[in-house]
Amino acid sequence: MRVLLLTLYYPPLNNIASLRLQAFEEFLVKEGIQVDVITRHYNQEQLNNTSLLIANESAESFKQSYLKKDNIIYTNFDKVSFPLKISQILPPFIKGIFNYLMKDVYHYGWLKYVNEAFEKELKSNKYDFIIASYGPPISLVAAKKMSEKYNIPWIADFRDIFIDERDKSYHLFCKKIVQNQLLKNASGFLFSSKGMEDYFFKHARPPLKEKPFSLVYNGVNSTHVAMIASKDNAIVKQFQALKQSYNKVLLHTGSLYIGQDVDFFIKALNKFNEDNKEQIALVFIGLADKSYVKTHDNEKIFILDKVQHSTSLYLQKLADALVLPVWNGRYTGLSGKTFEYLHSGNTVLCGPNPQEDLLFFVLQSSNAEVLKDYASFKLAMENLKDQTTIKRVELNILQRSYWVHKLANFLKELKLKSSDSGREKLKIG
Repeated sequence: MRVLLLTLYYPPLNNIASLRLQAFEEFLVKEGIQVDVITRHYNQEQLNNTSLLIANESAESFKQSYLKKDNIIYTNFDKVSFPLKISQILPPFIKGIFNYLMKDVYHYGWLKYVNEAFEKELKSNKYDFIIASYGPPISLVAAKKMSEKYNIPWIADFRDIFIDERDKSYHLFCKKIVQNQLLKNASGFLFSSKGMEDYFFKHARPPLKEKPFSLVYNGVNSTHVAMIASKDNAIVKQFQALKQSYNKVLLHTGSLYIGQDVDFFIKALNKFNEDNKEQIALVFIGLADKSYVKTHDNEKIFILDKVQHSTSLYLQKLADALVLPVWNGRYTGLSGKTFEYLHSGNTVLCGPNPQEDLLFFVLQSSNAEVLKDYASFKLAMENLKDQTTIKRVELNILQRSYWVHKLANFLKELKLKSSDSGREKLKIG
């Protein structure tokens, strides 16, 4: 079997989306499946960037159409495309309709490079499936077009979801139409959380509800080593200095987005420090929405720059506890750090009211607990153990290899179904 992965995020880019797709490639190969990847190139300046929207930017210093490294093709990307130019001159309401019709005007400049790379490098290969990872939507657009042109079945991987709880009225109506158009020729779906799966089928039109699907959580790669990357020495020194200055240091190493309940931890921390001689600091390391930086100007709240993944794993062990903010009123996704934290062995403090599948994983992990209120936060601070006793939590359901094994089985069964039209429809969940 041979599959092609389409994604705008892939190492050396350092984020959870890249690590998910890298795991697909790494572990599917171990399952006997040949894998090729088409992604985009990011120059060093972009890899060092602090933007949450890095995929929107062109790699100015990258002049060729693509660069092939073994089974991975890194393409160019044009920030400005013809659809985007049209969109920018339209009045607001017409612009909104046009943007929905075009699916993804902000990343349209990737399509021509994907097509060129496939035509020149991969066209002669026989692919059983294309797996396109959302978002942004352009990966789904590319897979749909390639499927129609080359008659290759394709699967939509939802590591994020196209329609979520924030979509109301007009936007929900438009997105349902767009989603149906994008996915009507898809052969199946992957979801990175149960909440995402449930919400997708709640709003999917009947033809989509009949398609096979599989749940593939992000998981953690236990072979990744916790060590300080040389470029992160200054950040690590800052963190170590905080460890010396405060009785305890709590840490979150993931990106911070609007909607995550960070305030619970900040308010609890402030009250604890007011009521106790023991002083605790809260450190965020990673990309943060600017509003967090402005709003949380607090002498015991620290927002440090993003670090390499290996450094992040190292700091997770150095902290006194890890905090896991929950999305307020959003139950379709989990923090990208969930499985890393639970696997680390360090104490994991989950915010109040976690979504159902997050709660399931927390309850399975002996080192994690859900905080309900300030009293539970205070008790957790009093019970923090000496970090020299940290031991990794070895649960199969936390491992990327476990979930990609399920993906491999899904692909094999889907191929078997497609090769035997007389079989009853396959239903995988």
